[in-house]
Amino acid sequence: MYPICAIVGRPNTGKSTLFNRLVRKRLAITSELAGTTRDRIFALADFHERQVMLVDTGGLDFGYDLESMEDNIIKQSQTAVDEADVIIFLVDGTCDLTSDDYKACELIRKSQKPVLIVANKADRSSIDSNLHIFYELGLGEPVKVSGILNIGIDNLKTKVLETLVDSNFKFTSKREEDDDRVKVSFLGKPNVGKSSLLNSVFNDEKVMVSSTPGTTRDSVSLPFEYNDNQYVLTDTAGIRRSGKLRFDKLEKYSVMRSLQSLESSDVALLVMDATEKLSKQDMRVAEFISEAKTGVVIVLNKADLISPAEKNAKVNEIHYKMPFLHYAPLIFTSARTGTNVMQLFPIIDDIFIVRKKEINTRELNYYIDVCLDKHQPKPGLKFKVVKQVATNPPTFVFFVNDKSLVHFSYKRYLDNKLRDKYGFTGTAIDINFRDSKAKPPKFKTLTRGKKGKFAPKKLKKKPKK
Repeated sequence: MYPICAIVGRPNTGKSTLFNRLVRKRLAITSELAGTTRDRIFALADFHERQVMLVDTGGLDFGYDLESMEDNIIKQSQTAVDEADVIIFLVDGTCDLTSDDYKACELIRKSQKPVLIVANKADRSSIDSNLHIFYELGLGEPVKVSGILNIGIDNLKTKVLETLVDSNFKFTSKREEDDDRVKVSFLGKPNVGKSSLLNSVFNDEKVMVSSTPGTTRDSVSLPFEYNDNQYVLTDTAGIRRSGKLRFDKLEKYSVMRSLQSLESSDVALLVMDATEKLSKQDMRVAEFISEAKTGVVIVLNKADLISPAEKNAKVNEIHYKMPFLHYAPLIFTSARTGTNVMQLFPIIDDIFIVRKKEINTRELNYYIDVCLDKHQPKPGLKFKVVKQVATNPPTFVFFVNDKSLVHFSYKRYLDNKLRDKYGFTGTAIDINFRDSKAKPPKFKTLTRGKKGKFAPKKLKKKPKK
C-alpha cells in the first residue's frame, strides 16, 4: 500500500536523526556513539499529503569479522535495500568520502533501485566546499539537509515523491487506520528470546538475534496479519535492573522505549526463559505490566529444552511468586522449533475482545448487591452505585459514602467476583472508589414545577426608588 523508503549509510552520518525528523517523532535512539542503531525501524511519515513507510537502518561498517555484530547489521541493511522502493543514501556533508561510503554505494548500486544521495549537516558552513566531492559517486546531484535544524527537509520529501513517480509507483489515497489493530509488545529481561519469537512469527529474520545480552536497543514495530486480524508486533529491548543502567546511557534510553511501548500496548507478552529459575527481574517486569493495566500473556520460551515434570514445577513457581498476575494465561513456546508460537494469536484475540467488553449498569449493580450480601463490607461503609466508565482496560467506579473505609482486601474480593461472573481472563481490571455526594444542589426556594420537576421560585422584583 505504501512506498518504502530506506535510509542507508555508514555509521554516524545522522540517519536516526533524519528518520526522527521525517516521522516527527523520537522513535529511533540517537547518539554520537557509532553503531547505536542495529535493527531496522519502521514508521509511516507524511510526505506532502502522501504517506511513505520509512525504514531506519544500522550504519554500514565493512571492517568486520564473520558472525560479528556488524555482520548482522549489514544483513539487516541489505534486507532494507532489497525491500525498498526508493533509497536515501545519507553521507556526512562536512567530511570527505570514506572507504565505507564507497562500499555502501556499491551495495546500493547492485540493488538497481532509485537512489537519492543526501548530504547531512547542512547547518555547517563547510558543506558547500565539500559538495562537489559527492558527484564522484555517480548518483546525481546531492540534496542538502540538516536533520537537527530542519533544513532542506521539505525539498527532500519533494525529491522522494518525484523519484517514486518517475519509477511508476502507484500511490493510494487510503490511509492506514491503526485504531483497530491489536498492539502487542514482547517484554522481558535480556536474552530470553523476544527477538527470536518475533522472527519465528514472521518466519524471517526481521530483527537481529544474538546470544549477547542487549543486542536489541530500539523498539521495533512491525505490522502483521493472521486469520484476517491486524496486529502491530513490537520487539523491545531487555529490561535490566536500574542499578546496572547507571553508567550506560544507551541502555537507559532502550529501557525507556520499552516502557513507552508497554504503555501504548493492548496486550503484553511477558517472555521468560523456561530453563532458568524465576528471577527478581522477571518479577519486576511483571510488575511493570501489572501497573500498566494492559492485557498479558506469560510466555515461557525455550520449552523444548525442559521435561514435562519441569514444566509443572515452573507453572507452580510462577503461581506462587507472581500471584498478582493470577489472571494471565500461560503458554510454553519454542522459537527455535516454532512450537506453540502461532497459538499466541487466538489467546491475544480473546484478551482483546474481553478488554472491549461493556456491562449493563443495571445488571452490574444487581450482581454487586448479591456480592455485598455474601460478604459484607466494613461497618460504616455503604455502597451507593457502581458504573463501568471505560474499556481497554475495563474500568469500574464504585460510589461509596467514605472511600477511606475500603480495605485493599475488599477491593481484591470485588476484583475476583467480577472475574468470576464476566471472565476478564488475561486483562487487568481498574477498580476505583469515589465518595458519593447525594445532597441535591442548594436553592433558596424550591417549588413544584410543571411535570413534577423542581424549579427555582421566581422572586418578585423590588420597586425602583
